[in-house]
Amino acid sequence: MRKRKILVTGATFTFCWLIIAWISHYSTHRPVLDLSVERSGIVDDYGNEMMLGTLSIKNPDNQSHNSFLMYVGGDNDRVEANVLNHWITVDARMGPCVLRSGEKVERQFLLSASITSCRVSTRYGDAILAFEGGRYSKLAARIPPRLRRCIPKYFCRWLGSYGYRKGTNWRELNVELPVLTAHNSAP
Repeated sequence: MRKRKILVTGATFTFCWLIIAWISHYSTHRPVLDLSVERSGIVDDYGNEMMLGTLSIKNPDNQSHNSFLMYVGGDNDRVEANVLNHWITVDARMGPCVLRSGEKVERQFLLSASITSCRVSTRYGDAILAFEGGRYSKLAARIPPRLRRCIPKYFCRWLGSYGYRKGTNWRELNVELPVLTAHNSAP
């Protein structure tokens, strides 16, 4: 009887350890950035027409069974434009965003018409669901962060008010995106 109890305890411990290891072994995918440029109809101080740049940020994780939350952006985000072989900082307020699996967000900003490429510098990592008050928020706050991302939105609303905050595994992302417009794609 004692051997059986030891075997069941050992099997239970091993099973729980494997479940925790499977949940915690989750890597952050890099967000996909895409830049499209079109005419804006806005003229600068020198009479040159400005271009409207649309930066798309997408969470590439398309796993519908495990919703992976990605936190993109922060205080030090920077967008620079290559205009006549000089890098110029663009007034692009990216701001932080939280993306579920497969979701996409767009940020728009004005660019000079003589742009050849754009350089985007930002940070990304996983997002953690944080409960800030409500019926069962103290109970829900005790759920490990890796398991919180599996909770559906409607259940979170029922628990109380919630929000997202940055995770711990931050990574830098520096990407140079080419700009193809009518004036610089012609031979």
